[in-house]
Amino acid sequence: MSEVIPVIPLLALISAVGGALAAFLYRLGNRITAIETKFNIFWSVIEQQLPKVLIRPTHEEVDELLRRMMDGSMSETERMRLVTALKNELDKGLHTTDPHKALAYVFLLARLESGLVRKKPANFEDTKEVKKKWQKY
Repeated sequence: MSEVIPVIPLLALISAVGGALAAFLYRLGNRITAIETKFNIFWSVIEQQLPKVLIRPTHEEVDELLRRMMDGSMSETERMRLVTALKNELDKGLHTTDPHKALAYVFLLARLESGLVRKKPANFEDTKEVKKKWQKY
């Protein structure tokens, strides 16, 4: 005669393991949320404050791109143009002439190349285009 495995203790064991797993996953989720929050704060400071330091009147195109980065109205094309401009400056030896600015560029490049830069929504209309539309009225 074969032995019958009691079902009740097995269910209790599964329930206990499931409860412990659920608790572990809950704590893990909270830790991941905390890390995301800290990184989001860090990157928003990079995205909002570094461009203010780097804007200078002698580089109008880069300045405009930095402003667009700060206000979240940067398109994908503009993001790529800014990446190219910053890399060109670094390639020219910026790290030897101004290491602090070079470090700022590296941080901005990390943010820009992560693809996480705030972008204008799909239905965003450029303010210049809106002004043109309304000037005729």
